[in-house]
Amino acid sequence: VKRRIEEIDREEKRRVEYAQFLEVASQHKKLLELTVYNCDLAIRVTGLVEELVAESCSAIKARFDRTNQELNDLRLEVHKEYLEFFRMLYLTLGNLIYKK
Repeated sequence: VKRRIEEIDREEKRRVEYAQFLEVASQHKKLLELTVYNCDLAIRVTGLVEELVAESCSAIKARFDRTNQELNDLRLEVHKEYLEFFRMLYLTLGNLIYKK
């Protein structure tokens, strides 16, 4: 009888320990699933940020190219104005020398 009681106590203790083990394993599984979810989310966000940075760089480069082209156009116009003014002064100088 005593041995049977001890056996029942051991079996009950084993069941309690097994239930505790299952609870800890379940909690650990939930934490691991959350970690996997967070990693997947981080990968997705990283991809979106990478796309944003790439688009931003493309937009900045396009704006730089446009601004650079506008500056080149302005520079050409200023050179043309200076050339026209120089020609006018050169012709005036030629006329003045000729009139002397």
